[in-house]
Amino acid sequence: MSTTLSQQLEEYRAGWMQRVPADRRAAMERHIAHLSESGVGRNAKQEGDLAPAIVLPDAHGRAFDVATLLAQGPVIVTFYRGGWCPYCNLELKAYQAVLSQIIAAGANLVAISPEKPDDSVSTAEKNDLTFTVLSDVGQGVGKAFGFGLFLYRRITFRLPRLQARHP
Repeated sequence: MSTTLSQQLEEYRAGWMQRVPADRRAAMERHIAHLSESGVGRNAKQEGDLAPAIVLPDAHGRAFDVATLLAQGPVIVTFYRGGWCPYCNLELKAYQAVLSQIIAAGANLVAISPEKPDDSVSTAEKNDLTFTVLSDVGQGVGKAFGFGLFLYRRITFRLPRLQARHP
């Protein structure tokens, strides 16, 4: 069993590379290269930038205003693609493992996904998450942070069903 998230991610990737057909691996590598070349991170909010307001449905569909947590202290906001993403699940579990340290430091944690609330609650339950999980249908908050979540629609046929659509 790995001790760090980086090791877990690398182990998963190595196994994935062995399991997945070459054409699918090539498509993923092309997408990763495209994201790197596009400089997607340059437009994202940086340390010291003012964060946009975040009012989104929680995993149970109830409106949740992150400002209520911000009134208590710093808030860590992490974005993940969805419960279908094995890398995201590893990261969410890693955050859960250090949640007590985050809280002891006086901060809170919020995870945001473009999944519908029903799918977000499944992700929270599957990973035994005790921090707030929010649903960003249409990726409005993600875009306000300067990025959208990039999905591999051609690789995984389930995404159109799981990915929430903006009306």
